[in-house]
Amino acid sequence: MRRILAILLPGLGLATLVFAGQAGAKSPAATSGDPASREAQAAFTRGDWQTAIQEYEKLVRVAPRISEYHLNLGIAYYSAGRPYDAVAPLRQALKLNPALAQAKDSLGMSLAETGHCDEALPLLKKAVTRASDKDAKRTIELDTVRCAMAVNRLDDAIDFLRLLTRG
Repeated sequence: MRRILAILLPGLGLATLVFAGQAGAKSPAATSGDPASREAQAAFTRGDWQTAIQEYEKLVRVAPRISEYHLNLGIAYYSAGRPYDAVAPLRQALKLNPALAQAKDSLGMSLAETGHCDEALPLLKKAVTRASDKDAKRTIELDTVRCAMAVNRLDDAIDFLRLLTRG
C-alpha cells in the first residue's frame, strides 16, 4: 500500500516547494531552494523515506508554518511504514492549510491503517473521488470497505464493494 500512496500523489515532491510560498507565511526555506529543502525534496523524490523524514523534521522545526513540509513529513512517515507517526504532521498540515486535499487523503489512509476508522471513513470517501490513478483508487476503496465494516456501516461497505466490481 505504501507504493500506492506515491502513485496517489504524483509530483507531490516537486510541487510542494512551488506551493509553499502560497501556503501562508513565506519562508526563505520554502521559496529559495536552500540546501535543507533541496535535500529533503531529493530524498522524498527518490523514496529514501528515512532521510526524507530526518530532513523534513528539521524543516518543520525551522519553518513550522509551511504546511507542505508537514504534509511531506506525514507522507514520508506513512511511506516508511509508520502510519501512526504520519497522523500528527498530516493534522498539522491541515491546521495550517485546511484546503490541502493531499493531506486529507493521506490522513484518511493513515487513520484507516491505524484502525481509526470512524475518523478515516469520511476522508476516504472524499479521497476516492479525487484519486486519478486506478490502483490508488482501488486501494482507497478497499480501505473504505474495511473501515465501513469495522464501524458496522454495512451499507457503505456494500456500496464500495459494488464500485470495486465495476472498476
